Amino acid sequence: MVTDAAGGSATCSHLQLLFTTHKSQRFPRPGNITRSTDAGTCGATVAYNVSYGDNCSPVTLQQVAGLVSGATFPVGSTLNTFVATDAAGNTETCSFTVTVTDNDSANIYTAG
Repeated sequence: MVTDAAGGSATCSHLQLLFTTHKSQRFPRPGNITRSTDAGTCGATVAYNVSYGDNCSPVTLQQVAGLVSGATFPVGSTLNTFVATDAAGNTETCSFTVTVTDNDSANIYTAG
């Protein structure tokens, strides 16, 4: 029997407790990144930071698509995808695009 502060009471003949681990990773999504090519190259070196955390440590982070931070990304769009997994086996996926545009003028060379 349970009695509250106002004097009300209740009896419970069966009590079941259910503990569930809820997905609760803290995985902020970085925004898409757009860069121009590095001078004299056909790509751009792009650094980014993917942060993650969870209330059920440890959390592992795996990159499943794209290029690592600090790599030279080619002209065009590259999809980068990461999966974070907590100690309970819950997963969260994060994706963003790195787009590199070629804004350098074309050069014409003549043999002389």
